Parts: sequence; C-alpha cells; structure tokens
Amino acid sequence: MQHLDTLWKVINAAGTVRDLAQERKTYQFTVNPPTTLYMHSEHAVIHVRRWHDPKIEIRTVLDVRIGWRVQTDQDESGVYLVAKRRT
Repeated sequence: MQHLDTLWKVINAAGTVRDLAQERKTYQFTVNPPTTLYMHSEHAVIHVRRWHDPKIEIRTVLDVRIGWRVQTDQDESGVYLVAKRRT
C-alpha cells in the first residue's frame, strides 16, 4: 500500500509541474458571418468545431519554457491570430 501512495504522489507532482510549464489562454471574438479565421503558428494542433453562436473562440496551450509571442486582431474581414516562438 505504501508503494501505491508513493506512486500517487509522484503522478500528482508530475501533473502540477506540467501545469506550471504551460500557459492557457482563451480568446473570444464576436463576428458577423460569413467571416474568416487566419491563424499562423508552428507546431500547432487545431480542432475546429462549428456552433450557432456568432463568435470565434480560440483556446491556446503554450509551452512556457520556450516562450511565445501571441498577437490577435479582428477587422471586418475576419479574425487573426499569430503565435511565434521567441528566439
């Protein structure tokens, strides 16, 4: 039983370290359809879901150790997001 408790503590600590190494942020934009989403990033995983609300929501999870610069903008043509790694 002691080994199980130790293993559980290690798993919890690893989860905490992972959470500290990641920065999570959500961007929301109200839009008038039809609209365009332009995203420029590297090493990105993108999931697209459609919904009936006239908005675009972008959730980012970035590795804090690398360091990122994120810029967003919106105009009548669409929504823009650029995520670039710091050198």
